[in-house]
Parts: sequence; structure tokens; C-alpha cells
Amino acid sequence: TLDMKEKSVGLCRLCGGYAWKWIAKDSPDRPDISIDGVDVWWNRQTGGWLRNPNAKQEMGSIYSLPGLDLNYAAVVIGPDLYYDTESREVRVNRKHFFDNKVKRSVADDELKNYILNTYAVLLTRGILGTYVYVCDDALREYLGKFIPIVR
Repeated sequence: TLDMKEKSVGLCRLCGGYAWKWIAKDSPDRPDISIDGVDVWWNRQTGGWLRNPNAKQEMGSIYSLPGLDLNYAAVVIGPDLYYDTESREVRVNRKHFFDNKVKRSVADDELKNYILNTYAVLLTRGILGTYVYVCDDALREYLGKFIPIVR
């Protein structure tokens, strides 16, 4: 669907939080992210990323989209967030958050706010629309109460 939107209106990109290691930094042939059998690399450049034709196959981060708008954004909420069905709250999984500068210097509550704010920004990047993919099944079900789910 994002490919069709890209062909019709352009400026349609994948984006996500820092829920995956940057593997390709040291091994460019290895994908950074694999979701449901789909391999994706982090954005290979920050400045000018939107103009790069190869960016259509990459995942942008909060750092590659500061203040930039897209026609359509496809936001992937990674395994850094999950929904705890017992406590009925969204929680952070520190072992799946890889912005080490941030992670080292904040407590869990601060980290949760940082991650939630990151996703909030990414969710506002799409001017014409936003697609959301949630990795955690319980979080997907919870968010489905607020966001229509298309299967």
C-alpha cells in the first residue's frame, strides 16, 4: 500500500523508533530490521534522506525526520514498547531500545516518556495519512481500540 501511495503522490516513507540495532553500520549487507519476513535497513543518510530514491526501501528515525513532513508515513512501533495485560499499561522493554546515549542517562519513567514522545512525533509526520504497524500483539490489540485495524 505504501508503494502505491509513493507512486501516486511521492514522499511516503517508513519510520520507527530505536527498537533495533544498527547492524548495517558494520555489516552493510545485513538488514537492521526484520519484521514478518521483510528485511529493512535504517536510513543510510540523514541530510537529504527524503530526496534519495533508495530511501523508499529504508526506515527513517526521529533523527532523519526532524521537522519534515511526509505525504504518508508508515510508523512501525517496535518491540521497545509492549502492553502489559495484567497491569493494563504500556511499558518499555529496555533491551529493545538502542539509542544508548538516551538509555544510559534516564530512569525507566523518563525513558518511557522519551519513547512515547518519539512515536508521537513520527505519528504526526504524515500529512495525507499514517499507517501504523505494531510489533507487540497485545499492544496492537490495545491500540486497535483507538486506531482502525486493517488486515
